[in-house]
Amino acid sequence: MIRTARGEDLPALMELSRLCFGDSEEWLSLFYSKGVVLERDCWVWEEEGKVPAMAFTLPCLWRKGGAALPCIYLYSVATHPQWRGRGLSTKLLEGIWQGAMAQGCQAAILVPGEESLFEFYRKRGYRVCSWLAFGDGGRLPEAEPLSVTSTNAVDYFTVRERLLGNLSHCSWGRQALAFQQEQSCLLGGGLYLFDGGAGCCVVERWENQVYCKELLAPRELVPGCRAALAKMFPDSDFQFRLPIETGERLGFSCRPFAMARYASPLGEEIIVGGYFALALD
Repeated sequence: MIRTARGEDLPALMELSRLCFGDSEEWLSLFYSKGVVLERDCWVWEEEGKVPAMAFTLPCLWRKGGAALPCIYLYSVATHPQWRGRGLSTKLLEGIWQGAMAQGCQAAILVPGEESLFEFYRKRGYRVCSWLAFGDGGRLPEAEPLSVTSTNAVDYFTVRERLLGNLSHCSWGRQALAFQQEQSCLLGGGLYLFDGGAGCCVVERWENQVYCKELLAPRELVPGCRAALAKMFPDSDFQFRLPIETGERLGFSCRPFAMARYASPLGEEIIVGGYFALALD
């Protein structure tokens, strides 16, 4: 049966995270203590007194102009390896969807963890809704580094919403951004502003790889943003994610990123083609 998680489920949930995603103990401690509220955000499949499948639903808003649609972001959909092939994830996803619609949710959004999963979710009613531009920035022209400063979740939220403006986009609340800040710091990065708020970015580091999960700035400032990060993280390889409207014109490659299932045609009309990033991917 499907139910929300309870405190006593935590050991089983953490074991699922380790088995299915290889998450570190440090990250698991952060996620389960500050990233989610189990009784509100985590759904499990219980069978034979065990919890062999789980999924998290994180609230977010999709904004476009004056519209703000309540949505959920589906994260860490997982089934214990010994229980796979029984359709537990499908049952869990459908139960979550029915419950979300009953609460007025207009869309469920997710990011497939690998290319093969796009087809898995397509068969369960999800369609690609958002594309991102990816690249190492190696083709960008030389530029003087912009000034760059570390910032907090509250100020990042303000700058992010201003830069996205009326663009159709997923708006993450301050609590979600606060967790993103802690996660980035755990991974040797952080939240940053360029030239006092002319641009912003989220950085995580993996050894000598600097992963800029989100870079928002006017197109003409992107080379200066990259130069600033290269100065901050010398002798590193870079990967950037940008909105396609910016990235395409700078020579970045674009590919599908997020998928969504909609409760109404209005939700699909507002969301498709919009900007989705900062997923806990």
